[in-house]
Amino acid sequence: MDNHRIDSQVRPQLAAGYALLVLTTLMWAGAWLTARLAAHDAPALTVSVGRFAVAAVALLPIWLATDGRRRPKLSRQDWMVVIGMSLTGMIAYNILFLVGIRLAPASDGAVITPGTAGSFAVLIAFIFRGERPARRAMLGAALAMTGAFLVGWSAIRSAGAEEQRLLGDGLFFISASAWGAYTVLGKQLAGRVSATTVIFLTSLIGALMLAPIAFWVDGVPNISAWSAAAVFNVLYLGVAATAVAFVTYYLAVKRIGIDRMAPTLGLVPLFGVVGAAILLGERITPLHALGGVIVITGIVIPALRSPRRGRE
Repeated sequence: MDNHRIDSQVRPQLAAGYALLVLTTLMWAGAWLTARLAAHDAPALTVSVGRFAVAAVALLPIWLATDGRRRPKLSRQDWMVVIGMSLTGMIAYNILFLVGIRLAPASDGAVITPGTAGSFAVLIAFIFRGERPARRAMLGAALAMTGAFLVGWSAIRSAGAEEQRLLGDGLFFISASAWGAYTVLGKQLAGRVSATTVIFLTSLIGALMLAPIAFWVDGVPNISAWSAAAVFNVLYLGVAATAVAFVTYYLAVKRIGIDRMAPTLGLVPLFGVVGAAILLGERITPLHALGGVIVITGIVIPALRSPRRGRE
């Protein structure tokens, strides 16, 4: 097969994958803003349960109309992967994200977590699955990580006056590692189990696992006493940031791979920091700006890799 034919087959798939990632990052950037607005209006665990319950309800009719009719059969190993995805990407990531956003600005989290999550995914895939990334992907991931650390450094410099911000940034880094593990696990099911089935099951399992813990810690939720911002936050997180964005993310990783995806998550900082400045009035420091530029540079390098040449 000649190079022209390879290009004609691969380039549309890559374009579709990047388009899905742009859509995903827009929705996730919005999640940082809505979560920050309602950070203290509802308990974090209860919000997490609500998020995944809403996502499961939103996906149920779609799943019944598509995959549910075919009655997909998952092997025991598939179920273990699904449960692992629920524990990492649904439960661990979401709790760390919601607690962190109470302590640190949305602009910090919107750079640190997505800026490092892709790098963690590349590292985990290499260590546990032997997937060696291309050189450009490694460089892009390193740049994205560097940019995110610059944002964290702005908190470290002022730790004496803002210890809670430093703790929040630390939680953002840990949440990124949980998301990296979720991404690597999801790649194992890509091509065998549909995105709708995976996200529906992981959302349902996440809600069922978290519900008893949330009731024990937070008690029975009094939703009628919640602010409008808190209710909107749960609905946005459940529908846009989970039911839609998790599916588009899963499909994007399937099309372009983990190494190309890794630095592309850095688009979330671009949208998130700008949105936080406009909507939340958060101050953008020179380190924020420099870190954001470096993250975006890390995105461009792997994206420019020629499909013909494959892995460099």
